[in-house]
Amino acid sequence: SFVRFFYNLRVIIANTRENYEDAKYWAMKTLNDPEFKNDGVMARWPTYMQLGIIYDNLGMIDSAAYYGEKCREMMKLAKFRDLELNSWLVIGNVARKRKQYEEALSAYRHYPELAIGMAKTYSAMGRADSALHYGKTALEIAQRTNIPQDIMAASAFLAAEYEKTSP
Repeated sequence: SFVRFFYNLRVIIANTRENYEDAKYWAMKTLNDPEFKNDGVMARWPTYMQLGIIYDNLGMIDSAAYYGEKCREMMKLAKFRDLELNSWLVIGNVARKRKQYEEALSAYRHYPELAIGMAKTYSAMGRADSALHYGKTALEIAQRTNIPQDIMAASAFLAAEYEKTSP
């Protein structure tokens, strides 16, 4: 419906501004819309994926995991690259934050654009060489796709990682 489309735009805007509480408010309005449960997979999946990302950004890992599993279910029913990419991001981030590093790496390996997740996981594992390799890969991909938030994230990661490994 048009109303839920409007809510979705508000979620995207709030997420871009890193206003995650506002993003959660609008995503929950979509989720609680009485018609939402009657929507097909492709109509529901973005809301679950966005809630997973929002809860991850808010540090609410159990909630992020819940929506990550909803996304995993959706991926069994349909294929859509952007939704899959962001769903694997949520699943990988949850696993990494729970120190389930092999599961995290497995999730991030689905898409090259998730190299920053690989880098953060290898860093958490104490594997600086691999962390730097994937950090550089993440920066190259971000520059190629020209996504400012991803460029900033990869640059900040690399700066912090080089600071840790410098004598």
